[in-house]
Amino acid sequence: DSIIKYGSLATKILKERPVPYLLLGSAYYRKDAAEEAVGALEKGETYAQDKGLKFEFYSLIAECYMKLKNFSQSDNYFDKAIEIDNSNTGVRNNYAYYLALRKERLKFARELSEYTVKKEPENSTFLDTYGWVLFVSGKTAKAKKYIEQALKNGGDKNSEVLAHYGDILFKLKRY
Repeated sequence: DSIIKYGSLATKILKERPVPYLLLGSAYYRKDAAEEAVGALEKGETYAQDKGLKFEFYSLIAECYMKLKNFSQSDNYFDKAIEIDNSNTGVRNNYAYYLALRKERLKFARELSEYTVKKEPENSTFLDTYGWVLFVSGKTAKAKKYIEQALKNGGDKNSEVLAHYGDILFKLKRY
């Protein structure tokens, strides 16, 4: 709430400075006010010159549009973020997961997610996403392997990983 209060004030005083807009947009996002976040972020992005800062704007705008279920805009901003930093595992993972949830561009989702697993082979979140992308792509046996790796690496405490494992076991008729 303080960030929203003072961030709003800062954007009025420092009108052409991108960072206050980024902080304000981030605070709105965390308060589940995605529309307000997009407004602040899209305005602030126009002032950002640095590629790293643009990346931060694009990735957060993509997340906001995902919350708003505006998938084409979300994908557009994820693509822009990846164009700037193709090696960011967090953005690649989230983008892949969202595509898998929608069952869209699954080959691309697999490529995004496979990269994250190669970079961080013990990250349970990345293993789960890759497993889920494989499952949605019809590669159930291979998906099981990755979800089981996620479980071994701490995913056994994550309800979403457990649910994904249950879906895979059900599909394999391993009741």
